[in-house]
Amino acid sequence: MAGAIEATGIGETKIKEAIANSDLIAHYNGTKLVIRAADLDEWIRSLPTENPRRSA
Repeated sequence: MAGAIEATGIGETKIKEAIANSDLIAHYNGTKLVIRAADLDEWIRSLPTENPRRSA
């Protein structure tokens, strides 16, 4: 999880929310959460490209 946070600048709460919503795939090595770089990249690519605060 820490690597995903560091790589994206997105907080733990948002990443956990994406996992809970099945928007981001999580794998487990025992009890350790693992997020593949490819899955993280795919999730980031699925996010909007427009800033909702600026499009109004």
